[in-house]
Amino acid sequence: MASSLNVASAGADMVRENRRSLLAAVALSVLTLATFAASAGRGPESAVKKFHEAIKENDEAAMAVSMAGPVDGVDQRQLIGLVRQLLSIEPHVELGKVQSAGRDAVVDVSYSLRNGRRQVVRFTLLQSQSRWQVDAKKTLDLYRRPFGF
Repeated sequence: MASSLNVASAGADMVRENRRSLLAAVALSVLTLATFAASAGRGPESAVKKFHEAIKENDEAAMAVSMAGPVDGVDQRQLIGLVRQLLSIEPHVELGKVQSAGRDAVVDVSYSLRNGRRQVVRFTLLQSQSRWQVDAKKTLDLYRRPFGF
């Protein structure tokens, strides 16, 4: 009789332990999902997407928010012109490799060209406060480098 009570007690302890483990796993999953949801739309790749959407919609205010420096600056205007030209060929872009180091990041964006080839532009971004912004000057410097400018 005593051994059957010990077995029942051990079984109840196992059920309680399994419940605690399950609750801990659920809590950890919820915390992980909440963290990803909170950070969604805030990374450097999101800033590049918003920059392209602003150009497609010709939204000067959104362009200004997504870029470091004045939107009417020389480098900013040149980068906007380059992206407009590339988007006029094919409005769909593909984001490639994202490299981030502290407050600096680089995002590769691939554009389709008329001849079926792809043009990759490496966007450089800076994080100011909690927002990522496209650095037009550094982006253009990287773009021009292969051409010897």
